Amino acid sequence: MALVYLITFHNADPNVIYLTPMKDLPQSYHLFMKVACFVFLLFNAMQLHFVLHFFTFISYCIFKEFSLVNTRIAKMFDKKNEDTPSTSEIEKVRQHFEDTCSLVNLASEVFKHVIGSCYIASVPVICLMLYGLIHDSLDMEEYLMLPMTMGLLIFMVAVSTLTSVVLNMKAHSSLSCFLMSDFSQLSDRSLHTINTFIMRLTTTNIGYTVYSLFTIDSSTILMLTGTILTYVVVVLQFKTD
Repeated sequence: MALVYLITFHNADPNVIYLTPMKDLPQSYHLFMKVACFVFLLFNAMQLHFVLHFFTFISYCIFKEFSLVNTRIAKMFDKKNEDTPSTSEIEKVRQHFEDTCSLVNLASEVFKHVIGSCYIASVPVICLMLYGLIHDSLDMEEYLMLPMTMGLLIFMVAVSTLTSVVLNMKAHSSLSCFLMSDFSQLSDRSLHTINTFIMRLTTTNIGYTVYSLFTIDSSTILMLTGTILTYVVVVLQFKTD
């Protein structure tokens, strides 16, 4: 994106591509400003990719912890296992799950600005760019820049959303492990512990949140898709009118 900017706007009018006071600079400084913009955009792109990769890596580690919890539950209540799990074993698994949920909350707090910017900043900007592509007559350079910038924003929103949704689904997959288990040989204390575990899974939406406003789950994909499609339909109707 930065390289396309540097090339396509090489002979462009500085009054068009620069704001005051940069447009008042002498012609000899224009190339310097283009190189500075190139370095700035390249740094931002590298920073964005690093944060997204780090976010994905942390989410994968938490995902594997939830997988380990499910494996322990499946082994405890395996029909081939003749030993009845004790209350302490069940409590250890439940505590392992709670500790992993604490990691989710901590990661959500660390990445709250990254996740929040995807929805509070990136989605409106994507809508504005769609308006420009659909409604306005743009130059060739603008038609090159807008889709590339919009693609970068969509990529950021898609990665953060899909990663969060997969983690949310994995966190609640322990419920299916319990539903397929046999509890007939368990004591009352063990049943109470399992009931507490199941209540935690069914009453709490576990996952990353957007500034504690809502938890990102599978419905978020439908919400984003519906919002953007509705916006496109409205813009097309205004264009035809």
